[in-house]
Amino acid sequence: MTHARPYGAASVIGRRSLLVHAVTGVLAVVGLTSGFPAWVFGQAAVPILHRPKDPENLTEFERMHVPRVRIAEVIEDGANAPVIVEMDHPMDQDHYIRNVRILDYQDPLIWKGTFHFTPDSGTVSLYTQVRLDAGKSTIYAVAECNKHGRWVGSADVDVAVGGC
Repeated sequence: MTHARPYGAASVIGRRSLLVHAVTGVLAVVGLTSGFPAWVFGQAAVPILHRPKDPENLTEFERMHVPRVRIAEVIEDGANAPVIVEMDHPMDQDHYIRNVRILDYQDPLIWKGTFHFTPDSGTVSLYTQVRLDAGKSTIYAVAECNKHGRWVGSADVDVAVGGC
C-alpha cells in the first residue's frame, strides 16, 4: 500500500543529501557573487580559490602554487586509499605554504585532513591514507600560500563498488 503525500507536504531528506545540497548552494552563491566585496567595499575582490587558467599548460607561477595530487585511478578498497600531495613552492620566511587541506565532496565526510607547514618544513610533500566512499569522485587539495591565497589541485578516482 502506498501513501500519497498531501500537496505541499515537506519531503524527508537524509543528512548526506542535505549536506550535498548545502555545499552545492554555497558554491553556487560564492560563484555568482564573486564581485560582491568589490561592490560593497569599493575594492578589488579577492578570489576564494585560485585555479589554473589552463591545467595542461601551467605558467611558472601556477606550477609553484597548484598542488599536485596523486592517487590511483582505480582503488579496490576505499578504507585506506593512499594520497600524495606535492608542491614546488619555496618555503622562505616571507613566502611559504601554510597548510594543505584534502577534500572529497562525493564522500559523506568531505574533509579528509589539514596538514600544516612552516618555512622550517623545507618542502611541501605529504602522504596520507584516507577513507573514500564507493564510486567515482574527485580528490581536491587546497594549498594556502601566505602571500597568494588558496590554490586548488585535484585528481579523479574510482573506488570499487565493494569498497568502503
